[in-house]
Amino acid sequence: MPSSPASTAGLQSNLDYIIGTPTAIVHDESEFLRLVEGYLDRSLQLYVYNYKLDETREVTIVPSVGWGGEGR
Repeated sequence: MPSSPASTAGLQSNLDYIIGTPTAIVHDESEFLRLVEGYLDRSLQLYVYNYKLDETREVTIVPSVGWGGEGR
């Protein structure tokens, strides 16, 4: 979604896959949701794999409930 924390961080729908953080591997959606809850309105560094480019990069996202759309 435009103006979402994911969009602002440069994440690309259907191309980027979150694989972990500098301190943890994300095994499933529930782990990721708990992680995001712990970083509301704070920077969260993620490792993201891009399918099209076949590369992994670091992305910083700031999860927020007040960005104007659904979800964190």
